[in-house]
Amino acid sequence: MYARVLVLAAVFAAASPSLTLPERVRRVVLEVGSNDDPVVAVGEDALTIAFEPLMDVVARTRPHANLRMVPAAVTADGEAGLRAFHFYNDRGWSSSLGTPAQPGQFWNNAPARGDGTVALVPALGLGDVLDSLGSVDVALLKTDMQGADFGAVASAGTRVRRIAWLLTELWVDNVRTYAGFNNDLCRDWLPHMAAHGFSLVGLDCGGALADLPSCGGAPADAWTADGAACCAANRAEHPNATAGLRECDALWARDGATGDPPPVPPGVWENVWGPSMVIT
Repeated sequence: MYARVLVLAAVFAAASPSLTLPERVRRVVLEVGSNDDPVVAVGEDALTIAFEPLMDVVARTRPHANLRMVPAAVTADGEAGLRAFHFYNDRGWSSSLGTPAQPGQFWNNAPARGDGTVALVPALGLGDVLDSLGSVDVALLKTDMQGADFGAVASAGTRVRRIAWLLTELWVDNVRTYAGFNNDLCRDWLPHMAAHGFSLVGLDCGGALADLPSCGGAPADAWTADGAACCAANRAEHPNATAGLRECDALWARDGATGDPPPVPPGVWENVWGPSMVIT
C-alpha cells in the first residue's frame, strides 16, 4: 500500500492529464483531509481517493480494496507545489495549511504533543485533481481542510459542476478558526455555490438542533429553505467577526443531480478511530 500511495502522489504532482484508474471504476468519491478514517465508497464500480498529507496518518489508515490514499494536501489557491503544513491536536485532527486565528485554545496549545510543528508537504490543486479523473463520475467530494475548504473548491472554478454532492466543513456565526482563509457559510459558501448551481440541503453543527447557527428564531430547516434570509438574520446577531471555534458540516447538492444523496453514517461527522467509514 505504501508504494501505491507514493505512486499516486507522483502522478498527481506531475500534473498528469489523466489518472489511470482500475478498469472497473465508474464513480469516485474524493475526500480531502481524511485523517485516518476516510469514507470508503462501496461497490465494484466505486473508488475513494483520499488526500492526507501526514505520512504517519496515512500509514495507520486501515487498507481497503476501494480506497487509495494520496499523501498530499490540497491547496486553497489551486496551485501545486510544496507547502508548510502545521500539526495541531491529538492525531493531527486539527492540522492545517493555516495557523489558528486564536492561539492558545485546547486544540492548538500543547507543544508536548507537537502542536505548531511544521512540515513541508506536497500539495495539489483541486482543479488538477478533477481534470486527472477523465470522464469518471464524481459522486461526492468531502472536505475537512481546517479552513482551506472554500478556497480549494472555489479554485476549481466551473469544474466543481462535475461533482454531484459535496460535504464541506465551514465556519458559521461570523467566527474565523484559522487565519488567512475565507470559509464562511454566509459570506463565501452560499453565494458561490448558488452561482455554480448548488443548493444547501443539510447543515450539521454537532448533532443537536441547538448547535445550528441562529436564523433569527426561524425553524432549523429555514437554512436549507432560504439560506440568504438566514444569513441576513445571523449577520444582524453577529455583526463583528471574531476568532474562535465555530465549525459545521454542510451538504450541497448540484441542481439536477439525480438520485438521493450518498447516505452519511453517523461517524462521518466526526473523526473516530476505528474501521474506515463506508458510503454507498
